[in-house]
Amino acid sequence: MDTTFPRQLKQQAARHPNRPAMREKAYGIWQTTSWGEMLRLVRGLACGLHEAGLRRGEHLVV
Repeated sequence: MDTTFPRQLKQQAARHPNRPAMREKAYGIWQTTSWGEMLRLVRGLACGLHEAGLRRGEHLVV
């Protein structure tokens, strides 16, 4: 396999930025997150982890 999950996320967001990537119920109402918004959220999280000192090749336990 020559691709990664981040690369696939970027491709999906480029092809279908407004299509639903995820749906979840909050207080009985369905909330939708688009591929474009998912990419923005993931980039924000990655930048935050980098700012906190996490570097490529290091591991994070959640």
